[in-house]
Amino acid sequence: MTFILLAGVGLVSGFLGGLLGVGGGVILVPLFYYLLGLKLTEAIGTSLAVIIPTAAAASITHAQLKHIHFKTALFTALFAVAGAIWGASLTDQFSTPLIRRLFALVLAVTAVKLFMET
Repeated sequence: MTFILLAGVGLVSGFLGGLLGVGGGVILVPLFYYLLGLKLTEAIGTSLAVIIPTAAAASITHAQLKHIHFKTALFTALFAVAGAIWGASLTDQFSTPLIRRLFALVLAVTAVKLFMET
C-alpha cells in the first residue's frame, strides 16, 4: 500500500465524512476491501479505528457551527456504544458473504430512501 493511495483514501473519506456525515461504513469499508484488498472484517475494524479522529475533528467543527443537538447525541451515543460492542463481537460468527449482503442491503435501502425524498 502506498502512502499516496492511503492519503487519497483518507482525504476522500474525511471530506465526505465532514460534509455528509458518512465515511466509515459507506466510504472506507468498500475502499479498504476492494481497493486495498483487506479482509472484510479487517476493513470494518480499520474503518472504525480511522473514524475516531475523523469524527472528533468533524464534531468539533460542527459544534463550532452549532450543528449538534447535544442531548440527542449523548443519549444516542450511550446505546450506540453498547450496540457497537455487540456487533463487533459477532463479526467472526457471520460469514463474509453474509456480511457483504447485509452491508449492501443497508446501503441500498438508505440510497432508495434518500433518493425518494429528493
